[in-house]
Amino acid sequence: MSRLSVLFLKHADREYVRNGEPTGEAANFRQALRSLTSYFHGVRIIDFGPKKLKDLRSRLVSEGLSQSTVNSRLRRIKQVFDWGVSEELVPVAIAQALRSVKGIRRGKTEARPPQPKPPVPIEHVSAIRPHVTRPVWGLIQFALLTGCRPSEACAVRWSQIVTSGRVWVFVPTEHKTSHINKRRTIVIGPKAQTLLNSFRELSRSDYVFDPQVGLEEFVRQEYGEHAKARCLQGWQAAETEGTPPRERVLPAMLTNAVRNIADNEKHSPAPAIVAGWGPLRLLSAFLGE
Repeated sequence: MSRLSVLFLKHADREYVRNGEPTGEAANFRQALRSLTSYFHGVRIIDFGPKKLKDLRSRLVSEGLSQSTVNSRLRRIKQVFDWGVSEELVPVAIAQALRSVKGIRRGKTEARPPQPKPPVPIEHVSAIRPHVTRPVWGLIQFALLTGCRPSEACAVRWSQIVTSGRVWVFVPTEHKTSHINKRRTIVIGPKAQTLLNSFRELSRSDYVFDPQVGLEEFVRQEYGEHAKARCLQGWQAAETEGTPPRERVLPAMLTNAVRNIADNEKHSPAPAIVAGWGPLRLLSAFLGE
């Protein structure tokens, strides 16, 4: 059972990828297989039949999982066994037998039914305005005005917006259902157009809501005007020939981060004390060791 899980997860990490980034589906399979192996770790594949799958279903219900979560995990586990058949890891009869186990139905189980998810009150959305950067707030407003998904708002590029008509059009190349060849069209009306135009001079790249602009605004707000310069110094000081990037960058960033914290403690002699410390000693002091 454990071997099947390991092999499938390697497959999932390759299969469920979009633009080089893993999708959430691989994580969903991990959760399902974690439930399976936690209860049936030492069970052989040929000994795992419908009764054991029903037992797992009951255990998931007793954990307090919702009806939809239990059913989705059962569905993915059966999908793993189907994949195992194609790889000659699972006998066909085992996978076919597992398909006879149905998901739990509303009113026929103690599992809590899925709760409806109403829209967030607009007052709650407006309340976060002082706490986010301008590009992030622009993303939120664009989603409210167009009804697009957050991932689609993040992907809006100037070069992909058709502005020839009174109503602008954005057709994302990648979206939630692009893998099944569905076309997604986002229409941009007058209010959303005004919003986008306000970002024309702010953006430094083809992205409308430039993440670099948001990052710099966040750094200025949280750490002050000199934070970026100090961070750059840390990167430059760490550029040592022949050292792997992670080993040369992270210690320098850690050193500068802790020194920034110490500098903020004006009542403490910490800045003078840590001036000659290395990153490991700084981290130990920061953690109170």
